[in-house]
Amino acid sequence: MEYRIRKYPASLIIKIIVILKIYEVSYRPSKYFFNNHPEFMEMLNITDIPNFRTLS
Repeated sequence: MEYRIRKYPASLIIKIIVILKIYEVSYRPSKYFFNNHPEFMEMLNITDIPNFRTLS
């Protein structure tokens, strides 16, 4: 069985999903949301947001 190397840890994805749920943002526009709110990216210590497919 082969495992792929994950670019984003599960804990980070959960944190992102919680923020999106609190602000009632769907997965597709999540990049736009985080680009408009860089304080969340700074808080999570990330420079890019996972693709919406990764979040869903």
